Amino acid sequence: MEWTIFDAEPYIESLVNFYEKYCQTTFKVMEASEVKRIKRVPCKQVLQEIFEGKFIELKNGMLRYK
Repeated sequence: MEWTIFDAEPYIESLVNFYEKYCQTTFKVMEASEVKRIKRVPCKQVLQEIFEGKFIELKNGMLRYK
């Protein structure tokens, strides 16, 4: 079975609601530049973009835009 964003949406919403319950509304991610800048991105946006393959996971566990 191949997942679509529509299949994943209930799981994304559930996780976002969990994070909001504990007052976490953003994740820190690294920009796709040579200068190592970290920015805060809304949780829902990050989860959707992970699903879309827009990130590289670094060895230290951080996410960086491709």
